Order: sequence, then structure tokens, then C-alpha cells
Amino acid sequence: AGGAVINAEGQLIGMLGKELRDVGTGVWLNYALPADTLRQAIGDIIAGRKSSLADTGAAELPRDTSHNFETLGLILIPDVLEKTPAYVDDVRLGSAASKAELRPDDLLLMVRGKRIADQVTLRDVLRTIDRRDAVELTIQRGSDILPITLRP
Repeated sequence: AGGAVINAEGQLIGMLGKELRDVGTGVWLNYALPADTLRQAIGDIIAGRKSSLADTGAAELPRDTSHNFETLGLILIPDVLEKTPAYVDDVRLGSAASKAELRPDDLLLMVRGKRIADQVTLRDVLRTIDRRDAVELTIQRGSDILPITLRP
């Protein structure tokens, strides 16, 4: 995992991401990023520039009508780094997260099919989901990949 993907001519065409295996089903999950996608980020890193996140195009709802960590009952690890991952630190009793059986140390990988790279991305995606709607998550628990639905 994490290695280069090259073509028959030896040219870089992408980079492999992390491998995950669901022990229950034996299914492997992996991804690769095309080299064209990486060029800008690599250039920014070499030049010492801060990369900007791509615009998702999803409209944010007003904060009082959209989901957030509080409405779902999620307590994440402290957001102290620029790219702090969305690890669950605790779950509020009686909340949607508690009813869906989320646990401390669960890592949120996707929300409604959108990859969650960090807590900032998670906040942004939750702001596009109405509080009345269910939130479909894909989480990593240990080496298992699990679908979870939080119902308000």
C-alpha cells in the first residue's frame, strides 16, 4: 500500500492508497490516485505552499437546520492539527450515534459516499445534510469496514 502505479513504459500514472480488509467478509478495500490529481499537491509541498481543498459544489444549509457533531452525539478527538482525522473519542448517551452503536476509536471514512479526510471535511459535509435526514457513514473499526446509519 502507498506505492507507485506505473505503466508498461515505466511512467508514473498514480499512487496507491491504504489497504483495508474486512475480516468478516474478507473483502479488500484499496484506492489509487491518478498522477494528474497529485501534481498540484506535490508541487505545493515542494514549494512549501499550503494546498487548498477543492470546492465540493454542495450548498451548505444554515447551521440551525444542518447536522453537526452535537446533533449527532459525536465527540471526536481534539482537532489540533491541520488534518486531524475524524476519530470518535466518545458518544453521547441516547444520541443518534449511540443508537447506531458508534464507539470510541471508530474512524469515519465516508459520509454519503464522500471521503472524509479530516474533521474540517466532515463538518463541511454535515452542513449540507438536513437535520431531518439520516446520515449514512462508512467507518473503520479495527480492521473492519462497516456501514452505519445515524437516524435523527
